[in-house]
Amino acid sequence: MSRAPSHGDQLEGLPLRSKIAELILGGHPPRDAYVGWQSYRSRRGLLLPAPAISLQQWRTIPESRSADYDLFRHLTNANLPLQDTPMHDKVAG
Repeated sequence: MSRAPSHGDQLEGLPLRSKIAELILGGHPPRDAYVGWQSYRSRRGLLLPAPAISLQQWRTIPESRSADYDLFRHLTNANLPLQDTPMHDKVAG
């Protein structure tokens, strides 16, 4: 995943705006089909949540990157992990 130059350590790991757009707009096969499930399984650990920063730290980030940070936080924190259930274990195995 492309990394943007960090503003101190606050934005360590925050992808560039183009990568965020790709994550949001890029097509992915449906997870209820075998190909889509395999695609999801192979990539699900690659997207790491945006780092948690304080309000004071957020205020020091340039405006364009703070918007990227906010969008990426919404993107990565809205998708909760799948629950480990007996059915999930059978399908994932």
